[in-house]
Amino acid sequence: MWKKSVRILNVTDREFKKQNDQLALETKVEVVLNQKKIMDLIAMPALVKEMAIGYLVSMGYIDEQNDDLETCKLSLGTVEVCTKAKAMEVTKTEDVDLRVTNIDVIRLLAKFNEKSILYMDTGIAHRAAIATKKEILFFAEDINRLSAIDKVAGLCFLEQKKQIEALILISSGKITSEVVAKAGVLKLKIIVSRTGVTAQAAALAQEKDITLVGFARKKRFNIYTGEKRIVKG
Repeated sequence: MWKKSVRILNVTDREFKKQNDQLALETKVEVVLNQKKIMDLIAMPALVKEMAIGYLVSMGYIDEQNDDLETCKLSLGTVEVCTKAKAMEVTKTEDVDLRVTNIDVIRLLAKFNEKSILYMDTGIAHRAAIATKKEILFFAEDINRLSAIDKVAGLCFLEQKKQIEALILISSGKITSEVVAKAGVLKLKIIVSRTGVTAQAAALAQEKDITLVGFARKKRFNIYTGEKRIVKG
């Protein structure tokens, strides 16, 4: 649904051949919070409202502890979000001592890859998921790795998942300090990526006590920070 079929000329060292190909769609989305423009995002036209909310939450514009979502409307490429202060003081949740096994991580990656349909069709879609140690709760694809993360963050926020500290962020894209910062705001304690991490991301993850896993493919992965949360299964 979020792709377009086109005719292309495929070229090899032996021939030029006309064939069909699938291209992912993109659109510009204006994000407005309480009547103030915040940002223009370039993303696929799917889960747009969820992406806007996830962006606002993960960037700290919406405080999950103190703000209630009042309205969220999409019209002509603009997502307008309105919040209000919570009527009652929110009781802080207790810290969660999250532990997962290496087998849990490997099995989650297999499920993650099975869901990556748009990536298999177009070859350019990034994927993101929020999961428990046993199953994927929210999954999204986008041409932008950060927008994919924002989408699953928005889905999680709208479902009002409690104890998000017990959940895991999975991404197909590289992990930069910006991704770690988002995870920190969301209070996620484990990040798993199929690709690499930057030195700044590892330093920030160490500072925020976040477990950072990279190059998670098939039956192997590297742990860069927070080894205590990954145990042998």
